Amino acid sequence: MINIKTLPGADCNSDHNLLMSKIKIKLKSTSKAVKNLKLNLKLLKPNTAIKEQYTVEVKNRFTGLEEIQEVEQRWAKLKDALTQSATETVPTMKTTGKRKWMTEEILELMEKRRLAKPNKVHHKEINKEIKRKCDQAKE
Repeated sequence: MINIKTLPGADCNSDHNLLMSKIKIKLKSTSKAVKNLKLNLKLLKPNTAIKEQYTVEVKNRFTGLEEIQEVEQRWAKLKDALTQSATETVPTMKTTGKRKWMTEEILELMEKRRLAKPNKVHHKEINKEIKRKCDQAKE
């Protein structure tokens, strides 16, 4: 509620007053966005088995492209071939949080802290150590 006023003098044979208000509302989105999978494309750069497997998959899916004459259909088929073969052969990246300074050591300590939740003393010690490591990493 931003602003609320009463307006006396309503002609309705009652002792009620009219109420006027300004309201600011934030509406939530009801549609759920499709989550994009982040593929570990670093595995395609060196000569690895994953790179070879990906190229074979793509070549197999390109077989029907020559027959299609329309550009839009050809593009759709090409895009589907690349994305499907990538999702089937290339593994996804492990999400490590949105902080760039977050290290593997901190993540391991966080996992230890989660496991040590029943033991409050040990949990507190690990939490202090995590805070120290985070401060060092941020600097």
